[in-house]
Amino acid sequence: MPQLVAFNRKWSIGSDDFVYPGIGEIVLRLIWLIVVSVIFDLHKTAFDCRGGHLLLTYFIGLLTLLVISTVITLIVVYISMRGTITNSWPRRSIPKLVYIKCAICLPELAWNVMGSYWAFGLSSGCESHVIWTVKGVVLSGWIIGLVVLAGIGIVFDPLGALHNTDSGNDSQQMSAAAKRVWETRCKILCCCVGCDEQSTNAFSGIAEIFSNFFHGVDLVPTDIACGLILVHREQQKEKNRLMSVKIEPVRRQNSTGSTRSYDGQQSLQASSSISGAVSDSILDTSSMPIPQPWMNIELMCHFMKFAMASYGWPLYIFTHLMTGSCQLWSQCK
Repeated sequence: MPQLVAFNRKWSIGSDDFVYPGIGEIVLRLIWLIVVSVIFDLHKTAFDCRGGHLLLTYFIGLLTLLVISTVITLIVVYISMRGTITNSWPRRSIPKLVYIKCAICLPELAWNVMGSYWAFGLSSGCESHVIWTVKGVVLSGWIIGLVVLAGIGIVFDPLGALHNTDSGNDSQQMSAAAKRVWETRCKILCCCVGCDEQSTNAFSGIAEIFSNFFHGVDLVPTDIACGLILVHREQQKEKNRLMSVKIEPVRRQNSTGSTRSYDGQQSLQASSSISGAVSDSILDTSSMPIPQPWMNIELMCHFMKFAMASYGWPLYIFTHLMTGSCQLWSQCK
C-alpha cells in the first residue's frame, strides 16, 4: 500500500488506514455531542450572567463544529473502506478530505480557546455548576487535541519530504538521512541505555541495517503488520500439512483372481490379525521432511537460545514496557 501524500510529503499511513481510527473518532465525537447537547439544554436559562452571550455563542458553535466534523469523518471512513490493498484508485480523494479535516480543526481550536477564556476568565458571577461543566467540556477538547497531535506524531515520516522529491537528492544523501533517523529512533526506544562508545556503535549498526532494508520500499507499518500475520498463518498451515499422515487404500488379489479394495482402516485391522502383513497400510510420507544428522536435541537446545534472543525480544519489551530495554541491555553486556 503506497504511503499517503499530503502537504507535499509522504506520511507513514496509507489511504486504507483511516477506518478504525475514524470509527473511534466518530464514537468519541458522538458521545461528546450528546454530553454537550445535554449540558446546553439543562443550562440554557443560566446564560444571563457575565459573558453569557459569549458562552451561548461557544455552545452553538461547538455543536455545529461537532456535527460537521462527524459527517466529514463518516465520509473519510466510507472512502477509506473502498478498493483493495493493491487498488488505491477508489481512495484517491482521501488527501482532499484530509485537507478539509485539517481546515475544520482550525475553528475547533479557536472555539476551544474561546471556551477556555470564558471558563477561566469571564466566569465570575455565574452559577458554579455551569462553570464546572464548561471547564469539563473545554478540558475534554484539549485532551482530544493532544490525542490528535500524538496521532500526527506517530504517522509523521521525517523522510517524507525527501521521498516525495524525484530529483535534487542523491542516494547518498537519502541513505545518510535515513540512517540518522533510525539511529534517533533506536536511541529514543532504548532511552535507558547509556551513551558510551559501545552503545553508540551498536545503534549506528542497527540504524544502517534498517535504513538499507527499508530503502526504496513504499510501505506503511500496517502493511508490515499484515504481512507478518499472513506469514504466521502460512507457517501454521504448512505445519499442519507436514504433521498430517495420509493412509491410502490398497488393492489385494484373492485366490479366485479378483481384486478387492481395502481402505486404511480395513488394512490396519487386517494387519493386526495377520502376522507380517505390513504392506496392507501405506503411509504417504513424500510430503514430510527427511531428518538430517544435525537435527538433534542438543543442537536444538543450543540454537534455541539464539532464536529467542533474535525473535523473542519484541514480546519481552511489550510485556515490560518500562524496564524491558534496560534489563535486556544489561544482559547483552
